[in-house]
Amino acid sequence: MEDFAKEGFVTNQSVVIEKGIIDWMAHSMEERLIHLGLPAEVKDGKINMRHDFVVCKVGDTLNPTQTKILVNDFFLSNADLM
Repeated sequence: MEDFAKEGFVTNQSVVIEKGIIDWMAHSMEERLIHLGLPAEVKDGKINMRHDFVVCKVGDTLNPTQTKILVNDFFLSNADLM
């Protein structure tokens, strides 16, 4: 069983969501992503990041918002962050 990133986990790498289209994500996620602070918009029916977004940096202790982005929206586990 994979251990997904939790609040309080200290990351060993940075995670950046790069500018551009996220093909695999449903356009209906736009409102959620914006609510979490991401620079998202729908462009041609797909989620588009208007600019790079740093979710966390090396050594960050994950907060609830970072955890929601990483786990719920981008499906990263602790193993992905080590």
